[in-house]
Amino acid sequence: MEKKVIEGFADYEVTSDGRIYSLRKKLYLQPFTPNQGYCRVGLHKDGKRHHKYIARLVAKAFISNPENKREVNHIDGIKANNDKSNLEWSTRSENILHAFRTGLIYRSPNAGMTPVPIDVYDYRTGEFKSSHPSIAEAARIYDVNKAAIHHVLRGERKYTKGLTFKKNLKLWHRLQKKNMLVM
Repeated sequence: MEKKVIEGFADYEVTSDGRIYSLRKKLYLQPFTPNQGYCRVGLHKDGKRHHKYIARLVAKAFISNPENKREVNHIDGIKANNDKSNLEWSTRSENILHAFRTGLIYRSPNAGMTPVPIDVYDYRTGEFKSSHPSIAEAARIYDVNKAAIHHVLRGERKYTKGLTFKKNLKLWHRLQKKNMLVM
């Protein structure tokens, strides 16, 4: 196992197997995994805490990047396996292609075919504002980014621009049945 001082954080070392050591406290840091599942640690510098992805720290320390690629890919698809032998530098498209090829993500044959109907509510009052046959339409009418609506629907944020959104499941099921009959 190799160790190297983390660039920009002289009080910490990263090991080739993906552990972070505090030179000041003389102990290995406990990583945390937020929603995306990638291991992170909090490094302190100048009285501020900086959250860093462990895979990125390992790659920067132990893997050359002559093509200056911006992302780090987990070769086996296991986000907690931050050993240098399991990491490689990649482009965004290479990373996504790897995920498709290894089955980490897949595109449903019906993806993009059936819009998701949604209801719009005022976040502060809870008042119903309107229903829309798709996220795209609601985004256009309320001048809201479609990605922001997706974040609300997935529970990653509570509201955007004072609005909250919910899937209209009754309408969605009716559309699904209608589409099934047509096929």
